[in-house]
Order: sequence, then structure tokens, then C-alpha cells
Amino acid sequence: VTMWMWTFWLLVGVVTLTSAKLKDMGPCNYKVPADSTFNFEEYMTENKGVWTFIKLPPSKLNVKIRGMFLINKATHIPGMYNTKIYYKITKDYILFADEDVTDSLLGHATAILRGKERTVFKITFIKYVPGRYAYYYICSDAGGDSVPHRFVIAHGRLSKTENADVNKMDLKYFPDADRLID
Repeated sequence: VTMWMWTFWLLVGVVTLTSAKLKDMGPCNYKVPADSTFNFEEYMTENKGVWTFIKLPPSKLNVKIRGMFLINKATHIPGMYNTKIYYKITKDYILFADEDVTDSLLGHATAILRGKERTVFKITFIKYVPGRYAYYYICSDAGGDSVPHRFVIAHGRLSKTENADVNKMDLKYFPDADRLID
């Protein structure tokens, strides 16, 4: 993998997350369907739990991001995983979020930030293609940001067909939102 490819993949993933503080993410204003084929355990463990952000909503702060990825690791509690999200602006990756994530069944998950601000996030996996990509919407009833935070994470670039499918779903479920960026 070339440096350019890593920069591209990671740049795309951080856009919305850095545009708003995590605690402001939300609110849960969109009703989107969950992928009934989503398998929480499979998602959390495939590719050793590592995913690269590929698509996310645009923001002016996100253009500074050079990359973003997440790592899922099992905790001592069955069915709970610790997810850490890292981003890079210049040289080194910085921890962006540290969350405990549990399955909420039927394509949904719950994430709780570790630390003082134990904000609860609701995650809906709109599309999950095992071994390829996941397209999800994350929100919090505690948040005040009006941007619908949805992301595509993957194990490589999306094919033209996959990219078209994600763009079509994004337009269908988030018609009034700015389009995801690659």
C-alpha cells in the first residue's frame, strides 16, 4: 500500500468526526433501515478488527485530516468490544474516540464513550458486506449537531458498483444532507 493510498483512505474517514465534537454528535433525526444480515461478532472481528474510513460527510475542518481508522478489540465482558478511532493531521495518529460497543440486535449497536463524558451513541448498520465494507449512521440524543453522521468503512477501496450503491443509499436515506465525500 502506497503512502498516497493510506492518506486517501484515512482522509476520507475523519471528515465529519472532526467537524463536531463527539459529545455534540447527533441528534437521532433520521429513521434508516438496518441491514438484517448484519453480524455483530463477524463485523467486530474480521480483518483483526481493523477498518479504514473511506467515505464520510464533508466539513471544512476535515480537509486537514490525512487519515482515519478504527480498531475493535474484545473486552473481558462477553459481547462487548472496545473501539478506538484514530486520525492523523500531520505526522502521528491521534486517538479520537475510545468507546465500548455492544450489539443492540438486528443491525443496531450501542457505543458509550469511555471517560467522564459517557455519551451514548446509537449506531445503525445500513449496509454490511462481510469482508468488504460497512455503511453506518451514528447519532446521540444528547448531541446538538445537525449533520447526519454516516460513514463508510472498508478493507480497501470500494469498487465502482459498491460506490454507486452507497451513494444511492445515501441519497435515499439522507436526501437533505450534503453528499458523502470520497
